[in-house]
Amino acid sequence: MKIKKVYEYVFLLIFLILLNFNLPAENEDKYEKWLNKEVNLIITEAEKAEFKKLEKERDKDFFIKLFWAKRDPNPQTEKNEFQDEYYRRLEYLKKAFLYGYKTGTETDMGKVYLYFGIPRVLHPSTSPSGLQQNFPQEIWIYLSQPWMNLPKKTFNVVFTHDGIGYVIDQNQTDFRVMQAFYSYREKILLHPDLKELPFAKKPSLLPPESFGGKLIQQIKSSQEDIVQIPFEKQALFTKAENESTYLTFLLKIEPGEKKEAIQKKMVIFGSLERDGQSFDFRQEKDLQDEDNYLISQVGLPLLPGDYKLFIGLATMDEKSYSIKMDQIQVPDFWT
Repeated sequence: MKIKKVYEYVFLLIFLILLNFNLPAENEDKYEKWLNKEVNLIITEAEKAEFKKLEKERDKDFFIKLFWAKRDPNPQTEKNEFQDEYYRRLEYLKKAFLYGYKTGTETDMGKVYLYFGIPRVLHPSTSPSGLQQNFPQEIWIYLSQPWMNLPKKTFNVVFTHDGIGYVIDQNQTDFRVMQAFYSYREKILLHPDLKELPFAKKPSLLPPESFGGKLIQQIKSSQEDIVQIPFEKQALFTKAENESTYLTFLLKIEPGEKKEAIQKKMVIFGSLERDGQSFDFRQEKDLQDEDNYLISQVGLPLLPGDYKLFIGLATMDEKSYSIKMDQIQVPDFWT
């Protein structure tokens, strides 16, 4: 029995050693796969060199998150449309394109599909002479994109068969299309100077059941402001990080007979809405006395664009309040 116990401990020890030995290798395989199999066609040489210098897993994980954020067309939201579409195309072309022993991103058709997506396909009725008679040309037609600087609304990529598989015919494909093809990895780098992960939508500070949330729903329904405590607002804009703009509201409040209830402190709250997203704020703010007015301010970072604004204020006991609606345009200081 003792010998059996010894064997059991030995086997357990060997198992644990092998498990610990394999974990770093598995993690390394994960990062190597990401670099060499997943993003090899869109990562820049500078990024690749930077990634290879990283040793710690947390640094590599952060690099990967930042890599996708730099290519996110709307980094203010949690959804990264470019990343989602990229992996959808990558999964499809692994099975769809074959060139001899090469598949997926190793083929010209796979690369073009990965970059430009689903084409309109044209098979000309006439075929080139010689070897390619049995393999007619295949032309992929796409809508031009502004960054490509092409004179026409559409562009073509011409493929011919070399006896093994279809390859891009650079003699029959517009040279400007080929330039766009080779510069694609730089063109999709929308936010190259990004150093930190951009802010994404956070849990609402004003859920529908909250005091501020109910007031917002009320004026959405009635389309009328609620003013128990008169106030004026002024918007100021400054350049912020991650290609955003910092919006600051200066508030000039007329306390009137409610000055004693206010006691130099109020809740400033509101929401800005755009493209189905809402960006809330709620802060308890000290007020400054200025003649017969009280002054305060509140702010938050936003991406440039047009927003629907709801901004309100309330006494600390929420018995007196005001809320207004407006439209506001956040300027772009980055472009």
